[in-house]
Amino acid sequence: MKKITIIICILILITGCGKQKEPKQKEENKPKIDYKIDTIERQNCENEAIEYYTTSDQTVYLVCLEEVELLDEQKTLKNYLESGKTINEATDKMVSLLTIHASLLDGGTSVYRDTGSIIHTKNGITLIKCNKTDGRKDVYIGPNELNEDWGFENGFCGHNLTQENE
Repeated sequence: MKKITIIICILILITGCGKQKEPKQKEENKPKIDYKIDTIERQNCENEAIEYYTTSDQTVYLVCLEEVELLDEQKTLKNYLESGKTINEATDKMVSLLTIHASLLDGGTSVYRDTGSIIHTKNGITLIKCNKTDGRKDVYIGPNELNEDWGFENGFCGHNLTQENE
């Protein structure tokens, strides 16, 4: 009986008696996904800025987007703004989730993207918040590929590339 028990123990040790643990993947290298913003992209977009929401002193433009949804609020950005929030309150809420990508020397215009260690947007987003010395405070929201070069070429925040280079 002892021989059988010893043989069984040896077989168990040789073949292993349980699941082998899979090596842990490094969690810190993977971005966490906690979507707060979703976007619906416009088909056949040619990078034109479409007026989305306007107040007496500010306008929000969407570039290559049909809609922006604030998932925490369960509302579109427009519905959120129409519920009594200002454009600054809404964009500050969005900017708090994004990473600053560029600051322009025109009074404080900033470009933000979702490039942090926690990803907050489902499809990626760029938010350009104008803050020019002439008082322009408009906001441009587009896909991740939107950048400050697009803005200069297309006159965002009142810039005119041809006049500024003369």
